[in-house]
Formats: sequence, structure tokens, C-alpha cells
Amino acid sequence: MNDIWSDIEECGNVAGAPPMPPGAVVPGLELAAWLDRYVDSLLDMGVKVDDLSLREQRVDLMVALSSAAEAFRAAYRCDHASAERQLRSALALLSGVDLDIFVHSGS
Repeated sequence: MNDIWSDIEECGNVAGAPPMPPGAVVPGLELAAWLDRYVDSLLDMGVKVDDLSLREQRVDLMVALSSAAEAFRAAYRCDHASAERQLRSALALLSGVDLDIFVHSGS
């Protein structure tokens, strides 16, 4: 009889990623791709602002989104310790970002 908990703990194949049927959508990887696109959009905006605080918050937002994307990829590889570190880093950065500034300023 298979022990379901040991199967879950093994978490995937030799490469570290769970086997997936061809064409399967992996929500965590899909979300990571979207977060990457948002970072690219923020970079492409090329906002020129004199406010140092706003520039720092913009960088923090981009790094936080990138860290969150990497966390989803690490979780998919079953590297849970790295995923947790990345998510904690993203949350710490986001806690200092005033998202209303970006929504209302168009930057």
C-alpha cells in the first residue's frame, strides 16, 4: 500500500517538477509569467519623476513582483524553503509601497 504522505513529500520527478500532461496549465507558473509581464510593463513605462520616494517605491514594486514570480517557480520545483524566502521578501517590499500612487498617477 502506498503511503500518500510520502508520495506528496517526494514532490515530482528527477528534475524536481511534478509530471504534467502535455498542454496542462500550471496556475503558479502562469501567474509567475503574468507577474513578469507586469514588471516588464513597469520598466517600459520609463517614468521620469523627480520624487525620489516614488522612484524607490517603483523599484521596490518591481523587485517584489519579480520575487513573487520566482517564489511560484520555486514552489513548482518543490523548493519550498526558497519559495517561502522569496514570498517573505516580496511581502516585506510591498509593505513599503503605496499602490494608490501608481494607480492614480498613471506611473
